[in-house]
Amino acid sequence: MAGCGDVATMEALAATAILREAFPDLKIRFVNVVDLFRLVPEREHPHGLGGSRLRFAVHHDKPVIFISMLTRG
Repeated sequence: MAGCGDVATMEALAATAILREAFPDLKIRFVNVVDLFRLVPEREHPHGLGGSRLRFAVHHDKPVIFISMLTRG
């Protein structure tokens, strides 16, 4: 489970807590994404993470639920 933004992060954390309570044997990891550019390869943006560093936070063979709140100004 991953969250980006203050409200989305709180919602994702609450969902993680509910899942852990309802399914105690479930293995779940929460990742707070502060900089969205970290999710792109480093060749595309200076903040980007390389493959091995990104795999440390998110396993590529596991599903990821990403919660984000986008607003228009």
